[in-house]
Amino acid sequence: MEEIHGPLFDTCICTGEIAAVHTQKLSFEHSINAFCGCSGAIVFLLDTDQVESAEGLGGKALAVQVGGHPNDNTRANVAFIV
Repeated sequence: MEEIHGPLFDTCICTGEIAAVHTQKLSFEHSINAFCGCSGAIVFLLDTDQVESAEGLGGKALAVQVGGHPNDNTRANVAFIV
């Protein structure tokens, strides 16, 4: 685990993409390689090459990670939009 995610209590930046925004735009699915215990982690928009509606959001907090399916890596993680 340390080889993939770094030492315990260290900052870890995991990357991925938004896979789908839910109907009411209160949450979204993403492909960030989060693992059990990441609930509550802040999801930031680091890439500045975005659609026009996301311009100016680079480096800002977008959501809070709430979890994913522990046994099915074909299902995306979910985050609530802040």
